[in-house]
Amino acid sequence: MILWGCSLWHFGAPIDTLLAANPRLQLMYFPPASPELNPQEHVWKVTRTAISHNHRFARLESLAGQFLTYLSNTRFPSPCSTSMGTITFVQCLLDVSVSP
Repeated sequence: MILWGCSLWHFGAPIDTLLAANPRLQLMYFPPASPELNPQEHVWKVTRTAISHNHRFARLESLAGQFLTYLSNTRFPSPCSTSMGTITFVQCLLDVSVSP
């Protein structure tokens, strides 16, 4: 299963070819305009804030290195939590209630 947004590049002939070659592969799309459901969006937001908002890198290689270092060494909180604790991303996405 692949979970991803509704960006245009997630559709088209290359995706159709991939799905035809991998019949067990399923796609599940996030609802439009819902970055709060996509944990990757939170990662990019925090990382961009920490690394690139000041654009202090003269060379792309330096910026890329800082991104990789930050992504490798940072723990990111789950966007899905309840008063009963953290729930899985799929539970959050599907709005499944958590039993005590």
